[in-house]
This record gives sequence, C-alpha cells and structure tokens, in this order.
Amino acid sequence: MKKYFSVFIFFIFSISLFCQSEKLTRLLRFPDISKDKIAFVYAGDIWIVDASGGTARQLTSHEGIELFPKFSPDGKWIAFSAEYSGNRQVYIIPVEGGTPTQLTYYNDVGIMPPRGGFDYQVLGWTPDGKNVLFRGNRLPWGERMGKYFLVPVAGGFETPLQIPEGGGGMLSPDGTKMFDNYDVLWPSAGDDKIVYENGGYIYKYDITTNKNEMVAIKVFGDFPGTFPYIKNLSDQVNWFEISPTGKRALLEARGDVFTVPAENGEIINITQTPGIREIDPVWSPDGKWIAYLSDRTGEYEIFMKSSDGSGEEKQITNDGTIWRFSPVWSPDSKQIAFSDKNQKLWYVNVDGGSPTEVDHSNYNDITDYKWSPDSKWLTYTKSDESRM
Repeated sequence: MKKYFSVFIFFIFSISLFCQSEKLTRLLRFPDISKDKIAFVYAGDIWIVDASGGTARQLTSHEGIELFPKFSPDGKWIAFSAEYSGNRQVYIIPVEGGTPTQLTYYNDVGIMPPRGGFDYQVLGWTPDGKNVLFRGNRLPWGERMGKYFLVPVAGGFETPLQIPEGGGGMLSPDGTKMFDNYDVLWPSAGDDKIVYENGGYIYKYDITTNKNEMVAIKVFGDFPGTFPYIKNLSDQVNWFEISPTGKRALLEARGDVFTVPAENGEIINITQTPGIREIDPVWSPDGKWIAYLSDRTGEYEIFMKSSDGSGEEKQITNDGTIWRFSPVWSPDSKQIAFSDKNQKLWYVNVDGGSPTEVDHSNYNDITDYKWSPDSKWLTYTKSDESRM
C-alpha cells in the first residue's frame, strides 16, 4: 500500500509540474512590434519572440534594468535603455543578439522615487533609421521633467528637438511631428474595439478596420456647478504688488485682477471676466495702467487696462504660441519686457508695433530681467554652456 501511495504522489507531482510548464508567462512589459517580432521586458531584461507567439529568446542579461525596447525601421536593431555603465543610457543591439553599443554618455538623474518615471526613455527611431529618439530628464525645474533628443546611431552628440518639454510619444511616419493633440488616456478594450479619452472626448478604435472615430456624446442636466455664485477670494490671492503711490494694492485671484485700497475705499475688479484667466498683473510706473497676461485668445497674450477699471482693455501682443513669463514695465511706462518658454527675451511698445527680440538662451529660460532708470537698457540673467 505504501508503494502505491508513493507512486500516486509522484504522479500527482509530475502532473502539477507539467501544468505549470504550460502556463503563459505574465508580468511582460514595454512591448514593441516589428514585422514578425515582438520585443518586451521581463525581469529587467530584453526578450524577443515571434509576433505569433512561442518561446521567447533572451537578448540581455545584465544585473541592471534594461527597458523600453524599440525596433529600428528595418527590424534589424533594437534600441533600449540600460545600466551597463552604472547609470541609465541609450544602447542598440542586433535582433540576433550580441554586444550592445552605447549611444549616449550624459549622466542620468539617478534613482527616481516611486511614480517618478524614468530617465533616458527610448521612444523610437527616425524613419531613415539613422537616429534614436529618446526622452532625457534635463530640465532645470524638475528631475521628473524631460525633453526630446535625437542621438545618431553612427555615433556623435545628441540633438534636442524644438519641443521644450514632453512625456511619452513617438514620431509621425514622416518624422516631422510628435503629439497630434493631447495624450491618449485610459484605454479599455472590448471584443474588437478600444475606447480611450483624448482632449476631453471619447474615441473608439476599430481593430478590424484600423480606424479611429470620435464618439459624439451629449450630456444634459441642471449642472448646479455652473450656476453663478459669490465667492470670498481673500484666501486665494496668487499675486500682489503695491501701486506707485502706495495707496492701493494690486491683486490677482481666481483669474481676475483687483485693486484694493490701503485704508478706505472700494475694491475694484479691473477685468471682470468669468471664463477668462488673467495672471501676473503689474502696475505702470505712472500709475495709469495695469498690464497682465490673459488667455482670452486661447494663448496667453499681454493686455493692459486703465488702473481705475474704466474703458476697454487693449491687447499689446497677438503672436503667442507658447507660455510667457511676467511682464515688466519700463520706468517711462512706454514699453513692456517679457520672456517665454522658447527661452527668448522680448520688449514691446505699448502704443503699437510687434515685439522685438532682445536675446535668447540655448540652455535655460530667461526669467530675471530689469529696466535701467532711463528706460533705454535691459539687464537680464542668462545661463551659459555650464548652466551657470
């Protein structure tokens, strides 16, 4: 009896091992597909498998983490991020396997906190297969913030793209564009369709026809959150300064501009524009005008209005394509200096005319700028190649 029991136990154990060997592997991440191959990450290494499935072949085995495999356009190479040199860099490796080739050498930002993302995230290749596109965390205002770079496969320094900041993404088929509009968010799949959010709308992607379509949705209701209401803004002031006379204060709260008396008098809402956001208001030295940034047109432009709130506002700039920094009046109240995220410094005459470019930086934003007392000169801080 003991003999049969031992045989039975061995038989059950053998069946268990056989069943486990037939199970599909999970925890596969960061997949990319070529014509007939799929690359992915498992246990911190790069693996490759036929697009139809099967047993995967291991390409990397370093104790560090290899991530973000991306096939070259001809399917012969895989670009990826790895820690062979002690920090994360961009490498390429033949799909048949072999010794990886290092492409980048600029230090990474080090170990990131949970949810901090990754430095050196490989995003793809240029259509001609000569460059690898990656996102490097090299922005001065945060180690989690990155921008796009191209690095040549044949060797050489990486080149930053004109886009000042970005997250995930890939190049368009012609290699001239990134992000059609907004990020694709929260995709969820059914039998043959995938739905996702983009720019606040719901879209569906038909797997069988390879077509995207926006779902036309209307929602009706009483929406009490849209009713007009009175709000105490005393604890929501984002910006303030004192008038040239010292008799009033200039405030911005919840996207409107106010002036407030130092002692007695009336609080004046200068802009009174629900649905439009005004920020960074500044009082002209002669006390007659208040300039501010407004998104009335869809992009932040410089506007100005009489300091007593009377009359119509006047638009000073009309060529905004990117975020602008705070306007600064000249002492004679005739000109305004400002800078933008293109890392350029400008000034504009408030009586009319296009802005004049003063200078630009190749490394950091120009955010510190002042006028001379005679309104003829601008002083400003600009980073050099060493970022100093």
